[in-house]
Amino acid sequence: MRRPRSLQARLMLVLLLIVPATWLAASAAAVWLAQREVDELFDTQMAQFARQLLAIDVHGMQPDDPPKLKHLLAGADKGRMDNDDMGLVIWDAQGRQVLCDGRGRRFDYEPARRGFQNFAGRDHHHDWRLLYLPAPDGSRMVAVGQKLGLRQEMVWSVVQAQLLPWLIGLPLMLAAILIALRRELAPFRRLADAIAARAPDDNSPVPAEVPQEVLPLVRALNALFVRIGQMLEHERRFTADAAHELRTPLAALRVQAEVLALTPDEGGRRHALSQLQRA
Repeated sequence: MRRPRSLQARLMLVLLLIVPATWLAASAAAVWLAQREVDELFDTQMAQFARQLLAIDVHGMQPDDPPKLKHLLAGADKGRMDNDDMGLVIWDAQGRQVLCDGRGRRFDYEPARRGFQNFAGRDHHHDWRLLYLPAPDGSRMVAVGQKLGLRQEMVWSVVQAQLLPWLIGLPLMLAAILIALRRELAPFRRLADAIAARAPDDNSPVPAEVPQEVLPLVRALNALFVRIGQMLEHERRFTADAAHELRTPLAALRVQAEVLALTPDEGGRRHALSQLQRA
């Protein structure tokens, strides 16, 4: 016969599956939200930086002018963007590079392109996110690029800062849940021990100092004990009545047997024996 599984073991198994699964779902949601926030932050900074580039005077600049470019980048508001992870280029209306850095030189001039675009392998197999922004008068086109790896690093740093405490606390939380579960199921064990230790003829009610969820079971057991007690009492009364009913014929038989034993003559014994047989 298959042994029933423990309720405590089943509840523990369910909790051990649900809690980590919930934690993983929360982690995935945190990664998605962090990615969204980081993308929004850096896209805003790229757009602001591109507008600053459109506002500068580029007349007389060479496409690759390190001093001018260094001065320009030092004065521009790039937010959290690092020079090593970004690139820029300014084209004139004919598509000639007016100003660029080493990475921006590799950006393609696409006058019809507008807004943000992701490109794979743009610089030494790195993925880039580019923003194409034209001047209102169409005289220039600015492209600002950023390595997507920087965003991934930022996302993971944010996620680790948020989830690392949860990752450390998850085993502690599971242990606390299991201890609490074992403690809350203790009334069931005490109830089972109390019933197992009862005498066969003990029909006294089980104490009802139990949690609300166990109370219906205790009430049902007490009602069962009452019915068993009533049934045993009925059987005792029936046995007593039957013994009383049997006691009178047996007494008569005993008297006839005594008469038979005390009768000295043969005729008297036969008469007593016939009386005993009729009884």
